[in-house]
Amino acid sequence: MTTRITRIEGEQASEMVLKLEGVLTVADARLLEEICDDLQRELAYSITIVMSGVNYLGSQSAEIIQRLRTTPGLTIEGAHLFVQQILESTGDGNNHE
Repeated sequence: MTTRITRIEGEQASEMVLKLEGVLTVADARLLEEICDDLQRELAYSITIVMSGVNYLGSQSAEIIQRLRTTPGLTIEGAHLFVQQILESTGDGNNHE
């Protein structure tokens, strides 16, 4: 199963909301990182990534999401417990593969 990235309407004109669904592969996480970088650099949008539809992500994908979390103006919300646990285990500085 691939990842679906859908833009949904934000509450403000300068806000972009991206909803993720499926299994977040490394390639899709890198694409998401590139999309967010482009949106912020070219349009100066704040970005919300909604992860409620993500069923699974591996440690490399989690590392990319953790990197995105440090981006000013970007928030991540709605991750299921399993996905949250993977993100938290990646954030402890250990390499989980």
